[in-house]
Amino acid sequence: MDRRGVELEMLAIGCQLNDSQAWEELVVQWHPRLCGYVFQMVGNQSEVDDIVQTIWTKILRSLVNLQNPAGLEAWIFQIARRTVMDHLRAAYRQPCKSELPDLIDSDVPLDDWITREDLAVQLARLHPAERELLVLHYLQDLPLADVADLCGLPVGTVKSRLHRARRSLWVILQGENDE
Repeated sequence: MDRRGVELEMLAIGCQLNDSQAWEELVVQWHPRLCGYVFQMVGNQSEVDDIVQTIWTKILRSLVNLQNPAGLEAWIFQIARRTVMDHLRAAYRQPCKSELPDLIDSDVPLDDWITREDLAVQLARLHPAERELLVLHYLQDLPLADVADLCGLPVGTVKSRLHRARRSLWVILQGENDE
């Protein structure tokens, strides 16, 4: 386990033991990251605070039951993801656009054709299922295996859906350049 993993594990254990300093550190480390994730997923700042508050409430209530403190990061994202998905459930019922032309090569790194800032702005225009994968993998820097675990999907499915999401984003960006 790397140093960061050990620090997160110790932080989780401290929180489970009701150490107020550990709780404060958890909030300092994770609140901005959660706010960023939620904003990237819902695209509406007015909803972010309520959703993040709900996430923190769930974390507070259930951290004592966390059986693997070393898995704190994945566990927090699992709670955040479920809370955001509950919020976006209606949007998930809309079909994804899957008949898009193959405009980009899946081997081209995302950073080669769009900045993080442009990505964050355009995410709100994507279907939530596509947005989620892009946010988790590219903006939250989670490896494909972790994204697959969080979403309950095989890694191959995540790769193909990421490719489709990148194509959707490419189509959006191309439309803006044509205007």
